[in-house]
Amino acid sequence: MTSKELRKLSRKELIELFLTQSREYEQVKEELTRELERTRTELTRELDLTKRELQVTETAVEQLKLQLGIRDKQPEQAEQCEMPEAD
Repeated sequence: MTSKELRKLSRKELIELFLTQSREYEQVKEELTRELERTRTELTRELDLTKRELQVTETAVEQLKLQLGIRDKQPEQAEQCEMPEAD
């Protein structure tokens, strides 16, 4: 609606227009809020699943290391490892 058309409207028509737009705004806002909540819930579920999968993988790796006799270096051992100096 152009400003010229708006100026021709009566006060009652302007109020009705405002109320209609206000209702539409609230409907869109509610719809977006619901969609945002659905998306947040879905992403939270996916994150939880990914965390569980990571925990299972980490456990499997640790078990495999034990079976193969592989040990992680302790912090003291890691500090003792020195890189040759570049000249």
